[in-house]
Order: sequence, then structure tokens, then C-alpha cells
Amino acid sequence: DVLGVVGIPKQFQAALLQRWNLPYFMCAFCPFVQVLSVNVSVFTLTAIAVDRHRAILNPLSASPSKLCAKIVIACIWLVSGALAAPMAVALRVTLIEYTRGRYKPFCHNVTLSDDAMLSYRVVLLVLQYLTPLCIISCVYIRMALTLWGSKTPGNAQTTRDATLMKNKKKVIKMLVIVVALFALCWLPLQTYNVLQDIFPEINGYRYINIIWFCCDWLAMSNSCYNPFIYGIYN
Repeated sequence: DVLGVVGIPKQFQAALLQRWNLPYFMCAFCPFVQVLSVNVSVFTLTAIAVDRHRAILNPLSASPSKLCAKIVIACIWLVSGALAAPMAVALRVTLIEYTRGRYKPFCHNVTLSDDAMLSYRVVLLVLQYLTPLCIISCVYIRMALTLWGSKTPGNAQTTRDATLMKNKKKVIKMLVIVVALFALCWLPLQTYNVLQDIFPEINGYRYINIIWFCCDWLAMSNSCYNPFIYGIYN
């Protein structure tokens, strides 16, 4: 997984050591790849949710063609790359003085103004978290209501109907868990990213680096939960 190889090791050493010990070009490259990967993952989850919504509410409609799927995938990557580009532009390594006459390399925003970075964080919050969460929640709620209210065709059979109802409940439970995990995993990091630009003084708090790393790790971990959830409830 790209996040596991590129994102988390970089964040671990930067958060614990409070300095940049990796090659300088990775200061901009790693956050760019991380935001790109997160965007692709979130937008893909959203596209999958919309496709499942279509399949359940309109089961007789034609499935999307391979060309349509390729276009959607290409659009996801293009939009994801465009949203990640400011990270590659903003971050650079500079030497900062931490004691008298002693300097350490530090990766931080150099190019963008504070207002521009705050605006970028808000855009990411809306497009990377709030909008996908609203779309996924809406389509999964409609899917759950449709599954719950649907009736089995043919004559009533107690055993068969009980089995089908049990399966419906499993699917609904799975959908609720997927949405809830997405919301809970990403909320702390998205909140922190906006708050640190509005109130930069929080970066001076004791253990704030550990808090940030935990928030970031929680968000990144969302990528590995869904396969297990689908496997358990499928």
C-alpha cells in the first residue's frame, strides 16, 4: 500500500524527532503522494458506493461499460493529483535554530501564505471528507431502506424469508459500519489540519506531535478496514 510505504514512515520519524532526516526532495514528494493516495482511495470508495446504489435500486439497468469505468478511474486520478499538487508546491526543507547556534532541518510550508494554506485545508476538508461522507451516507441509507423494505417474490416461506431477512440485516450492518468507520477515522485529522492553520500556537503544545501522529495514523488505517468488513459480512 502506497500509504504504508511512503506516508507513515515519513510521518513517524518527523513526528518523533521533530526534524527532517530524509532526503530533502521527499519533504514535498511524500505529502504529495500521501494526499494523492488518500484522494484516490476516498473517491474510489465513493464511486463504488454510487455503483452499488445503482445496482440495488435499478438491478435491471445495464452495467457500466469498461470504457465508462476507465473514464471514471482516469478522472479520479486527475482530480486527486490536482488536489494534491499544492503540497508539492508548498513544502520545503529549511534550517531552523532550536538552540543557540544549532540548527536542524525542518519540513514545513514555505511557498504558500498562511491564508492560502488555510484555504487549501478547507478545500481538502470539503472535497476529501465532507462531500464523500455525504454522498456515501446518502446512497447507503437509500440502499439500506430499499433492502429493508423489499419483499421476497413468490409465496411466503417462513424459513426462506427468515434467511433473506437475516442476510439483509447483515448487509445493512455492513453499510453502517463502513460509513461510521470512514467518518470516525478521518474526523480527528481533518479537524487538526484546519485548527493548526487557524490557531498555529497549538503546534507548540507538549506532545502535540504525538497527537498529530495518532490522528494521522488513524486516518491512514481506514484503508485497511474495509476488506475485512466486506469479507466478514459478505
